[in-house]
Amino acid sequence: MWPSPVYEFNECLPSLTEGYKYHCTVKLWKWKCSGYGVSKKEAKRKAAADFLKAIIENCLSIPVEELEAIEEDNLPLLEKKDLNSLKDRQNNNEKAAKSVRKLLSGVFTARGKLPQLNLDRTIVGDADVYRKLDAVLDSHKLTISYSIVNFTNSGKVYCQAQLSTIPPQVIGSRPFDTAEEAHRDAAYRCIIYLNIMTMPAPRFDDAWFRKCA
Repeated sequence: MWPSPVYEFNECLPSLTEGYKYHCTVKLWKWKCSGYGVSKKEAKRKAAADFLKAIIENCLSIPVEELEAIEEDNLPLLEKKDLNSLKDRQNNNEKAAKSVRKLLSGVFTARGKLPQLNLDRTIVGDADVYRKLDAVLDSHKLTISYSIVNFTNSGKVYCQAQLSTIPPQVIGSRPFDTAEEAHRDAAYRCIIYLNIMTMPAPRFDDAWFRKCA
């Protein structure tokens, strides 16, 4: 949580500041903005407005609670749409960060988090790939759907496999000359993905990049 900004006031000569009597400086960590006014209240409101504009223009991340505290001193000067836009962006960033943390913390289904699978790293032959993957999916009530995509320029094809995890996870094969090869590689990569992501500390090592034997 960020601390609240600090406001400091100084009196100044009106003859040197276009008739303004007070100078207000708002500080928050390394950021500093200022405003002038005929009263302390006006100087503070202008400093707060300048500070919020700096936050918006530089896309600084600041908690919504702190924005609301600043808004109270600045309602007549701050564009409401700018404040709402900044709040929405902050909320979206927090939601995205939460989703990423969940994605990296394991594989989830309607029944909860998958336990560590400890699958064999060496998978030999078509039958082995599909049999091993089907066994994992069946035991955890997961389904899979495949789709073949053509590369229009190279003439190669690749396969996308979508797992019914929460959220759904799409695993893509590498490009191959035939749909059969791409389909098998997608199934192989699903096994590797599930094996890696159910580890205590997921790490995509050389198995992810190695082709199915």
